[in-house]
Amino acid sequence: MVSDEIIMIDRLTRLEDKVKKKLCPPLSSIRMECRFRGLEKKTLKDIMKSYWPNIKKLLYSNVPILYVYEDLEHMTRGNCLKIKLPEDYIYFRFVNQKIDKKIKEMVKRQLSRDIEVEFEVAKKNLNIDDRDNINKLIENLDLELEEVLSQIEADDKEDPQNEDAYKLDTIDPRMVYGKDVFADLVRIGDINESFRTVAIEGEVFHTEEVILRSGKSMYSIFITDTSGALICKLQLKDNNVDMVKNATKKGSYIRVKGDIIVSSYTDEIEMTVTGIRTQDKVKTGYCPRKEGRASCPYQDVSHGLCSQRKEPYKQGDRMGPQGSCNY
Repeated sequence: MVSDEIIMIDRLTRLEDKVKKKLCPPLSSIRMECRFRGLEKKTLKDIMKSYWPNIKKLLYSNVPILYVYEDLEHMTRGNCLKIKLPEDYIYFRFVNQKIDKKIKEMVKRQLSRDIEVEFEVAKKNLNIDDRDNINKLIENLDLELEEVLSQIEADDKEDPQNEDAYKLDTIDPRMVYGKDVFADLVRIGDINESFRTVAIEGEVFHTEEVILRSGKSMYSIFITDTSGALICKLQLKDNNVDMVKNATKKGSYIRVKGDIIVSSYTDEIEMTVTGIRTQDKVKTGYCPRKEGRASCPYQDVSHGLCSQRKEPYKQGDRMGPQGSCNY
């Protein structure tokens, strides 16, 4: 492909997926690359204002540990791209994997431009001068970590006589998928792209099961609470199909833990499920237009309002599949 404007690599990846599905017969894999033209007169500094996300994608895919740090700093000097790395061991990983060469090759292919690439460490450890010193530092850290873990183990050691009883107490009969649902409990309406691992509680209003070409089963659970709705996805296995389906029937109230992602197919926020637990339905407050207690799960308990329209709740109000009020 040829383009007069720089295209983000994420958009190309989504296009690859769509083309792969449209072809008949469908291909198992496809790779698309775009060459950008009309940039000959632009400086490297101006180009990097829009092209840097593509280089960043290359860096993070080769060295995933970068995800735990904030955005990398970079600067240009003439025809040289200088990237500041957060730690020494990341610097050596970049050198070992020849990341500078990969950047140069990608820029050459896509921009038809030869550049120089340099790396430097943002927080230089004065005790690290060479690889021997790095190995010594790692050994010292391992020893310190071993001492800390030993102390924690000694502090948490249980009475051997009560060991069996302790193990029995930790079994949660309400867990139907995964090990636990321990995570920050949030409202669905508050979730955005920056969220990572969270937990939600709500009522199941729809489920779908799709058999993938690999033969695996993709199970989608549509959950709503007082603030919105969310699709939660997981892969079913032979040993948990019945338990998960029984616990997630329409009208079931559950807590779900998982990782928030943006779907590459729909660009919508979804959850990849790591834990499901059945819950008792939370009681709601009073309905201002109905005598007595309201039992609708979509009423905003704190304000007595429809969570989407922010208008007084009416008897018979219902929440639509996308979190909108259908009254």
